[in-house]
Amino acid sequence: MKNKIKNLPATMKENGYISGSKKWLEGKSIYEFWLRQWHGVDPQTGDGLYVADVSKYNQGNIGTGDGNITQSQFDEYKKTVVTIDGKELTNSYTYAKYDFSGSSIPDVYGGFNVRVSYKNFDLAAVFSYQLGGQILDTNYATMMSMTEFGYAQSPDLLKAWKQAGDITEVPRIDNSAAHTTNIGQSYSTRWLTSSDYLNLRSVTIGYQLPKTWLSKVMLKSARLNLTAENLFMLKARQGLNPMANYSGVTYNEYMPSRNITLGLNVSF
Repeated sequence: MKNKIKNLPATMKENGYISGSKKWLEGKSIYEFWLRQWHGVDPQTGDGLYVADVSKYNQGNIGTGDGNITQSQFDEYKKTVVTIDGKELTNSYTYAKYDFSGSSIPDVYGGFNVRVSYKNFDLAAVFSYQLGGQILDTNYATMMSMTEFGYAQSPDLLKAWKQAGDITEVPRIDNSAAHTTNIGQSYSTRWLTSSDYLNLRSVTIGYQLPKTWLSKVMLKSARLNLTAENLFMLKARQGLNPMANYSGVTYNEYMPSRNITLGLNVSF
């Protein structure tokens, strides 16, 4: 589903309009993510690192005009800077670079079915799928947080950085205001996840009872069938529901319920 913003009010033409995790800009899609750029975990300190917004936080931008920063702001920024492989990074979400980061709209989605039969048995299955989109998993971000107590937490916290040299995608467990495990923010590419999935929506196994059996009980036909719905879904993360909505942001959605039905159809 392709879409493009053709025209915005005059006050929004230059800088666009930020709506949650999206930025509306002429020529862009309304479903493109606008997020802070996550880099990874510093293997020496366990800090979560972001790509620094060097276009804003640099000495050449110190001044008093619109879009400029003060010397004090620059000094505070420099305290957060970490350079790895020649790349300027920051351990503060505040100074992270914003950028367009993919779309919540899939490249392709649809479904297909399979039907096979052998003698008196038959099998029918219906699948749905989606490929190419992204989803901002804010539910997962909440479960990776160390700022609240009494909430469910992800077992991925066990992968957190513990000592210098650890290579992991989970920062150190630290409840300080600056470096909580989820860095206290969900609008970054750290939580951007593939929304690809393959879902077995339903599968039915049937058996047509032989007429030689039915003649003894005065039935013309009888068919047993066992139907199961939502048996499994292949996806990026357990608990994630990539089918929830086109906005590409998770909420507290329930996964489709799994149902199993046994049936008998007869005719006299």
